[in-house]
Amino acid sequence: MAQLHGVGSREHFAKLENYDQGKSALHRAQGGKCAYCERFTPVDGNPLEHFRPKKGAIRADRSVDRAHYWWLCWTWENHVFACNTCNGQSRKGNRFHVERAMATPNVSQAVPIPAEFFDWTAENAALIDPATEDPLDHLEWRPNASTRRLSPKLWQWDICGLTARGEATIAILQLDANIDVVAATIRNHVLPRVEAIRARGDAGALADAREQWERLLSDTVENPSSELRGPTWSALQHLLAEVERQRFGLRAAMRP
Repeated sequence: MAQLHGVGSREHFAKLENYDQGKSALHRAQGGKCAYCERFTPVDGNPLEHFRPKKGAIRADRSVDRAHYWWLCWTWENHVFACNTCNGQSRKGNRFHVERAMATPNVSQAVPIPAEFFDWTAENAALIDPATEDPLDHLEWRPNASTRRLSPKLWQWDICGLTARGEATIAILQLDANIDVVAATIRNHVLPRVEAIRARGDAGALADAREQWERLLSDTVENPSSELRGPTWSALQHLLAEVERQRFGLRAAMRP
């Protein structure tokens, strides 16, 4: 259809279908969570998301690049499971900002699309790809400086970009909109267990402290089925600092 009617034509886009056969498999592989916000999301009623859009990429200047990336529509490596909120038009939608775009396949002849058009390593994308990259290289959840001196129960939390791509991902996906959910999870489910571990360590019951720490890690950041593993991992670095963990003989948490 691209050859007959042109890239971006109505007839061309009408054929970009039946790409979501792997949605249930992706949902299971992601532990039932959205690839972007890490919250539990039912498979029904939520989309199989194309990291690189299938019908016209919206660039940083708000222009629509209708030539990209229809040829990746059925490419498994370009698929993630996402919730309707993160994939909505006010957030990710078709936004895909780049500093250097891939070339557009030549469809003027009836030839297979060259393999290089399925290799996006040459494209300098602004968004973090949750399927291939570690978001913790680019993002961190940390206590707000204005509340850091208060009791941890009163801490407010910020999401911070460690890199330019991290900052762009926060802005495009509006990840700061989830701060209240993250803060409630830390305050209600993580902090009480950290405080119990600290109390056991301060009392000299180091074996108990280590056992409770191991259970906390296996229930949260080291459990693929746990919600909000990234924010929880970041929070643990602040709630129980390295010097304190060493004093109690607690190992570092593995990155999720």
